[in-house]
Amino acid sequence: MDHDLKATVEFHGRIIKAPDDELLSADTVQIPPPRKAQIHPTFGCQVCGEGFPEICGRTASGLAVCMDCFKKLTERNAWPERV
Repeated sequence: MDHDLKATVEFHGRIIKAPDDELLSADTVQIPPPRKAQIHPTFGCQVCGEGFPEICGRTASGLAVCMDCFKKLTERNAWPERV
């Protein structure tokens, strides 16, 4: 067995046999609480009617639409008539 391999095997053996308190430690830490979530108003999609947060909507042909409807409309280039 070559020297490096023998040393590695011995090292791994010491780790496996070592008591937990020699390998692990646990400390209490102070972590600041996360900031409060920013709440955005909910709008209703003027195409499908589903509610969505204001920041997730788009305006298409004068209509407030959800992202799903916006993607569908832009993929097909099928804008609805104004309501």
